[in-house]
Amino acid sequence: MITRRSFTLGLSLLCVPGLAQAQQANRRAMENVYKAMTYKQRTRIQEILTRAGVYSLGIDGVYGPGTEGGLLRGAVYLMRRSNNAAGISLSTRDGVIDYYRGILTGRYKAYY
Repeated sequence: MITRRSFTLGLSLLCVPGLAQAQQANRRAMENVYKAMTYKQRTRIQEILTRAGVYSLGIDGVYGPGTEGGLLRGAVYLMRRSNNAAGISLSTRDGVIDYYRGILTGRYKAYY
């Protein structure tokens, strides 16, 4: 059965070559790293994703399908806008940490 979530994630992952494989392999790392952050950091990420137009649900700091989709769409958006110069790699836990840190520190602000 194809759910709305899997369909949306599948479409967003097709936008950047090679990103789809990384996303599938690292959903657990994305969730675990996100949950290990403070509530303030988690809500800040959701706020930034909302301003970028890739997340439209509530700012609650909870990791769920909406947040996961926003994070994946955000990675795709940043890679597309930067012509892959943003250097986002979600294939490792360290890459996920770097992506979240980049969002929080404003490293990707030039591409929003």
